[in-house]
Amino acid sequence: HEIAIRNDVERAIDVSLNTSGRAILYNALAVAAGFLVLIPSNFVIISQLGILVALVMITTSLASITLLPAMIKVFPPKLVNDSMNKAVTESKFRLIRHTVPTESTNVVGYKKLRDQKKNDRGVQ
Repeated sequence: HEIAIRNDVERAIDVSLNTSGRAILYNALAVAAGFLVLIPSNFVIISQLGILVALVMITTSLASITLLPAMIKVFPPKLVNDSMNKAVTESKFRLIRHTVPTESTNVVGYKKLRDQKKNDRGVQ
């Protein structure tokens, strides 16, 4: 997503590591710490499970924030077509915000609330 928006691999990797990379690391540390609690268990298999899952979480998170960006830098994906207009590319990823639900949206009770407001104002 960042590569398609910025069309610069290095900048996209930098932004991704500072946003998603931080979340990946925090999540892996939290899950690893949760499974490390199993180490003092009297059941050997449960103790080993805690060690292995914690080790896998740390290993995979470190690989995703080191190895994956390195591979992307060496083999950059071609996500944006060169013939595509930049305005079209930017609008493709722009979020559309609806301030008021329309008839086509699936908002429970919206039509009832709208009709009630019309009746309060005396509009038929």
